[in-house]
Amino acid sequence: MSIETQLREALAARADDVAPTVEDPWSRVDGAIRTSARRRRAAYAGVTAAVVALAVLVPGLVGGSHRATTPATRTGTVQLPAPGDPRWQRIATWPVRGSLAQDAAFLSAATRRFDGTSARILFAGDVEDSRLVLAFTRTEVPPDTATGEVGTTEHVRVLVGPRGSALDKLQPGPDQQPGDVDALVVRPDLRADGWLMVLAQPGVRTAELSTSVSISPSGSVGRTWAPLALTDGVGVTRVHDAPLGVTRVRAGGYDGNAVVVASNQDDSDGTAGAAFCGGCGEAFYATGVEAAREGIARTLGLQPAQVEVSAHVQGRIDRTLQVKDGMYGTPGSVARVLVVHARVPGGGVVRSVAVSVTERDGTGSLLQPEDIVPIDAATATGRPWVAWAPDTKGSGLTLQVFAPGAAGIAITSDAPTIFPGSPREPVRNGSALVHLDSDESLLQHYVVVGYDAAGHETGRWPLRPTNLADPLDLGPGH
Repeated sequence: MSIETQLREALAARADDVAPTVEDPWSRVDGAIRTSARRRRAAYAGVTAAVVALAVLVPGLVGGSHRATTPATRTGTVQLPAPGDPRWQRIATWPVRGSLAQDAAFLSAATRRFDGTSARILFAGDVEDSRLVLAFTRTEVPPDTATGEVGTTEHVRVLVGPRGSALDKLQPGPDQQPGDVDALVVRPDLRADGWLMVLAQPGVRTAELSTSVSISPSGSVGRTWAPLALTDGVGVTRVHDAPLGVTRVRAGGYDGNAVVVASNQDDSDGTAGAAFCGGCGEAFYATGVEAAREGIARTLGLQPAQVEVSAHVQGRIDRTLQVKDGMYGTPGSVARVLVVHARVPGGGVVRSVAVSVTERDGTGSLLQPEDIVPIDAATATGRPWVAWAPDTKGSGLTLQVFAPGAAGIAITSDAPTIFPGSPREPVRNGSALVHLDSDESLLQHYVVVGYDAAGHETGRWPLRPTNLADPLDLGPGH
């Protein structure tokens, strides 16, 4: 299955049949965390990333900082296995660490608090102003309807409360699937300020922490890094202006975003803000622009007033792309697309795309094929956005190219004998339909060429953004 197919299936699975509503705070970062975890299932050993030396530092984004603290995570007289011990090879077999690691009664009672089989306490103790218990569990998955096989799902489960709390006062947090990683990065909640803990193998003495990104006008993403000392593989620090959606940690073979968030608490005061809506008709366009502004600002750690937004595309998905089980609605529905360009301080531009689908029965759904993808500011004005679906009349794909300002478009590649392109097609009402004899897994080999009314070429853009899989540099190369 191609990466693009997986992305489409994930987006379709997460599309909500909703009226205009306030976005759930946990869902704002859950997708990023899970996507990051999926990428980390590949081998991470030896992965490094160079900071982009010429990136323009973005005021408000580079303000993230951290202050190392003396971890309240010491294991006292507990003797941990040596770094080379096989128990450290997988999180599922880690010995317990933390200031309560030698409290047998507490650990036994805590184990009983978790559902699933083979619960193993990974950490128990006080971290800054919190008391935290982390456990690894396996839960049986219902039998597969085709094979009858019973699988298991692995989770890291959480109990959390104020520092020093009795066990019965600790509350469960969201269950999270860490994937195949050799370290855990833990944040107390969704807020940009608070503590951050790294749990790695005991042989890892130093981690590196990046709490912000810089987006240059060329569309590149840069980071600055600061060290975090680890004792027995454990390190704690206080972070400030460090949005969860951009924070990245390197520790041993681990390189990625947070994989454990202890609670859903955020900075919201409970008042309604702008949010994307599904099935809300023409109101989707106006509300979507403001939703994009607030979402981009929230993720990047900016104030909404610092983000200049504009509606780059306001259009409808052609009904030829509405195929059975397709992501743009069923035949007869109306799918509205909104492409927003946002300029952040320093001149960088990011793109977000949302599609609102109204079905014939009045139900609605929403999906975001792209979210906060940095693009080249110099070519943003004419940059197209492309939707596609299997061609119902034969093999290949039907593509709809939304090309603001262009009179015509064509799709081509650097190897036309291997990846054949399309003839030039006229742009009508802001978009053009194109047939391509290709599979969606090969779309990264194609570019969209724009033409003016005189037939002169106006620009070339990748059909799919090259950084779509990791737009904010949370796990480079994955």
